[in-house]
Amino acid sequence: MVEAEGQDIEVKLSEEHNRRMLIEHINGEREKWVTAINSTFSHIEGGFRTLLTDQSKLIMTVGGATTLAAGIYTTRSV
Repeated sequence: MVEAEGQDIEVKLSEEHNRRMLIEHINGEREKWVTAINSTFSHIEGGFRTLLTDQSKLIMTVGGATTLAAGIYTTRSV
């Protein structure tokens, strides 16, 4: 009887340990993804900020987008 109770306690402790390890792993993965997402949006924000503050880059971007749109439009209409 005592041996069975000891095994039950051991199983419960093992389950708690596994649960804690899983929660730590999930939290680590979540932190990794949040950091990656924040880094990505930070780079995108920096690119847009550079684009909007540098007039020559803005003109080149608008001209390129206009040329691309005109090329797509003329290809479809032919």
